[in-house]
Amino acid sequence: MNKWKSDLEIYKSAADAHLAENTAVKYAAFFADFFRPEAIKTYEWADIQRIGEHLHSFQSMTLAKKKALGNPNHEIEHYRQSFLYLAHGEDEIPTRIDRFYGDSRYSLRNFGRGAVSEICAYLFADQVFMRNSRDNWAAERYELIPDYQRGSTFGQRLLAFGMAMQPLVEDYVAIVGRRTDLGLNLEVDQFFSYMYEQKEMKPTSPQKNYWAIGTGSDGGMWKEFREGGFVGGDFLDLGDLRAFKDQEAIAEALRGREGAEGSKKIDALAAWQFTHEMKPGDVVIAKQGFRRVFGVGTVRSPYQFDDSRDTFRNICQVEWHVSGDWQLPKDRGVAPKTLTKVTSYGNWLEMVLTLTGMQDKEDDPEPVIAGATRYSIEMALDDLFIPAPTFKEMLAQFRLKQNIVLQGPPGVGKTYVAKRLAYTLMGEKDPTRVEMVQFHQSYAYEDFIQGLRPNKEGQFQLQDGIFYRFCKKAADDDRPYVFIIDEINRGNMSRILGELMMLIEVDKRGSEWAVSLTYGGDGEDFYVPENVYLIGTMNTADRSLAMVDYALRRRFSFLTLAPAFGVQGFRDHLEKCGVPDPLIAKINGRIAHLNERIADDTKSLGPSFRIGHSYFCPRKGDEPTEDWYRRVVEYEIVPLLEEYWFDDNSKVRLAREELLAS
Repeated sequence: MNKWKSDLEIYKSAADAHLAENTAVKYAAFFADFFRPEAIKTYEWADIQRIGEHLHSFQSMTLAKKKALGNPNHEIEHYRQSFLYLAHGEDEIPTRIDRFYGDSRYSLRNFGRGAVSEICAYLFADQVFMRNSRDNWAAERYELIPDYQRGSTFGQRLLAFGMAMQPLVEDYVAIVGRRTDLGLNLEVDQFFSYMYEQKEMKPTSPQKNYWAIGTGSDGGMWKEFREGGFVGGDFLDLGDLRAFKDQEAIAEALRGREGAEGSKKIDALAAWQFTHEMKPGDVVIAKQGFRRVFGVGTVRSPYQFDDSRDTFRNICQVEWHVSGDWQLPKDRGVAPKTLTKVTSYGNWLEMVLTLTGMQDKEDDPEPVIAGATRYSIEMALDDLFIPAPTFKEMLAQFRLKQNIVLQGPPGVGKTYVAKRLAYTLMGEKDPTRVEMVQFHQSYAYEDFIQGLRPNKEGQFQLQDGIFYRFCKKAADDDRPYVFIIDEINRGNMSRILGELMMLIEVDKRGSEWAVSLTYGGDGEDFYVPENVYLIGTMNTADRSLAMVDYALRRRFSFLTLAPAFGVQGFRDHLEKCGVPDPLIAKINGRIAHLNERIADDTKSLGPSFRIGHSYFCPRKGDEPTEDWYRRVVEYEIVPLLEEYWFDDNSKVRLAREELLAS
């Protein structure tokens, strides 16, 4: 019995209850009404906006919804004509989908692949699946591989995916039977959802692997790989590689080639991994030599042997996401083997994905790991008041350097931003992989790394510090771990880090750089794993602190955060918190004016001493009234100004009067 048949038998008894509480029936009714041609021709903007309440891809990503449907991105007639064409155009369905997604005459700005495929799943429910994470999971679980043709388009791939599911769809009708008036594929999609949500049914190993594959000594194979939508190996005369019982058998066959030299163990390993270990969902990086990268894609089929091909009979189908020609730094190359598993190459992998722009691709999200929730750039930017390009630049620098310091005046949200950078880097909100500590002048090596501490009996014993325990935990996992040091400049770095000052350097990570610790015994060498990232925060207005150690500056990138007064995102946040419009204008105008005066006072202060926006972000329970504003100014801003202008009370008095003037 096929695996899906046993799952269908399980679902058979649960289907009615599951479908009764599912939103698909309600959403399908909405779209059936929405796409009536006579209705579309009369739509105004409020009618178009309703679509956002019936798409999961927008409900889970509020910023994407706001960009697509907050304010019109086109004339209203463009929306009408686009929806009319998609639903009722004369062209074939794949052509309509492709034009609705990518042709400026019909496409809708900020409607991404997820939203378009979901709309099409409701509109063409007998031919298209939503093609979301649960559908991709089902295709892999049930080994239903779409027949993607060379150069096929987005629309063609949606229909090919639906065709691949048809054997299961037929068995669904025979075993479960139609239970709703939904389109058949849409009803089957709810079966996928049910099975995906059952913990015991999820894949036992959620991690996908990353592979670097060669394209020939001159990169000549890349064009055929890209245009054909596959990767292949130079094993033409070996036939079907599944016929070999182990790697040694492949190596023996390779040694039998005319002119062959050496043991061929490395080539045999590549052939074995290509055949038995590379799987759908894995990411493949096409490269040439040590330092040249051509493209990144997702594996879409298991190993295949096609004897009808003239070249590359041993292949895996690949959906290429990016194509180009990128040169890696001289000291960041990768082995020039035919195939290299690079899953554990944390620094190198993140550098390549950042360089090629793949860190921002979300078409193929990884499975959600238990205890964590998916976290995207859009989620991080919600109420962050930082422009998207700036945040992405910060994230890219964080990935490359691995050690950053967020610096800025008091109240600009340095710790808040640090947490969001951490979760965005990880791709999920998993607090178990984030640790935070605050440095102070008494903080020592023994607190941070390892030292002798008294126990309950009054005797001294060796105890591991917080960073030591964090690194040991991270060493047992391939995923990123982020350690946040609040007020990093308040501590004596040499005293706290000791020999770790060298180990936190990005090129000194890993077991090969392990050192003996001050209190460590024999065989207890310590190292900082490659998957550990450090974020420090630093208040630039704290004059009680000395200049930051130059050794620290060399090992960290310094990113500056600024107050957000006048930024539209901050205005939107205050409005959402219930702050009246006149008070919003007062906060932005008067504090911005005060900050200009502080910045211009370069003799005593300067830009590093400006007032941050977080002072005026209402906390839970606050009633944002004029009295609330007065109390913030009187008891938080004025005392800070008194510290700033301790030698000139007239400046403090003038600032207070201007801030509180009616």
